[in-house]
Amino acid sequence: MAKLYQKFIAVTWRTLLTLLTVSRSPGLGRVDSSKSASCIYTGYASIMEGFGKESRGGGRTGNDRPDVLAGVIGELLMAVQQLSDRVGALEARDSDIAGLGNQIDGIERAIKAILLGITADMETRMEAVEQVVWGAFDEVERLNYEVEQLQVAEETEGKARISRLQSRVKALETRSAEQDAQLAQRAVRLKTLKETSYDGEFVWKISGMAQKRRDATVGKTTVIDSVCFFTSRAGYKMRAQVYLNGYGRGEGTHVSVFFVMMKGEYDAILSWPFRQKVTFTLLDQDHQADVTDWFHAGAYPTSPSFARPTGDSNLPCGTPDFVPLERLYNSGHAYVRDDTMFLKITVDTVGLV
Repeated sequence: MAKLYQKFIAVTWRTLLTLLTVSRSPGLGRVDSSKSASCIYTGYASIMEGFGKESRGGGRTGNDRPDVLAGVIGELLMAVQQLSDRVGALEARDSDIAGLGNQIDGIERAIKAILLGITADMETRMEAVEQVVWGAFDEVERLNYEVEQLQVAEETEGKARISRLQSRVKALETRSAEQDAQLAQRAVRLKTLKETSYDGEFVWKISGMAQKRRDATVGKTTVIDSVCFFTSRAGYKMRAQVYLNGYGRGEGTHVSVFFVMMKGEYDAILSWPFRQKVTFTLLDQDHQADVTDWFHAGAYPTSPSFARPTGDSNLPCGTPDFVPLERLYNSGHAYVRDDTMFLKITVDTVGLV
């Protein structure tokens, strides 16, 4: 743009000089209009054309030609100035554009630098984040492993504790069972001491007859055992049994009573087989009509019921049809009163030590 402007200025000055030279020559009035078209720029052809018309028209004299030429030159100079201003504006614009381009280049470089910096920073941050993440994964794996180990340890310890607790519970159950057995034995002994006798005569009080009779009828509890009693402190040990709904040939029709020899602490110094007379008596609580039956053990010397006991007890021996049920409840006698019945067992102690 600067070179073009310099070329334009040079051409313009050459044109002005030519015009000045022509203005001094005598043939100025015959300037051909066709030569006006050969001016440097068609934008100023109208000015030159006007000047030629005035020359041909003869509107002005020769003395007026310098003024006209001066006017034309002035207008041309103004046009040149305007063009110069435009060229200057264009140069300024080009300069601004070049500066803007430089600014854009700088901005691009800055953006690239920023992007490169951001990329590098992001890479650094990503590496740090990856390290943190992988560290977190490692920590999670370690914690999972520790948890698994704790679970295994807890399961093992739990199983061991459960086993120990089960052993303790079993031991406690065994001990409790033993204590229960001991308590039961003590309860039986206490009851025996309270209710038993040591003279061969035992009165058995049977309470709750209605319920016990129902239990016997439905087969829930068919037999009831008495506490043990003795012929003396160091004598034979015995007990009685009663079937409230009968046994054997008396089942369903009679009350059956039996005598049972028990294994005792002094059996070694006693005479065997047992040979004593045994008597059963159902007591009338009005003392009017007791029911009695008996047997003599000596009449059965070979019976296992009277041999020395090898187990806890021998086979029972007694009377299956001791008293009819009809008589027990409907005879008008007080064999059962206040839901209670009394049965006395008497062992003859004559001849015993």
